Amino acid sequence: MDKTIFDKTDVYQSEIAPLVKQIDELCGRNQIPFFFSAAVANDGEKTSYENQTRTGLPMGVHLTNDQMTNHVKVAAGFDVILPDVIPDIEL
Repeated sequence: MDKTIFDKTDVYQSEIAPLVKQIDELCGRNQIPFFFSAAVANDGEKTSYENQTRTGLPMGVHLTNDQMTNHVKVAAGFDVILPDVIPDIEL
């Protein structure tokens, strides 16, 4: 399948980033953890993302099912799909 080539970095910076900043401030003030991710550019070889997060623990919010940690890991490049074979690790 052909990849869609686009670059919306300028649109993100001028129109969306100020809104994300406002959401971040509101969530912080109201102790609401959140994660935001937008694919702002794709050149056929690489996709560029803009991410913003406010996790619960620094705000004293302890979530029962904290998916924020996994969202942050994915944004940092971690692969969340387990391999077919899990290596033995000696302790």
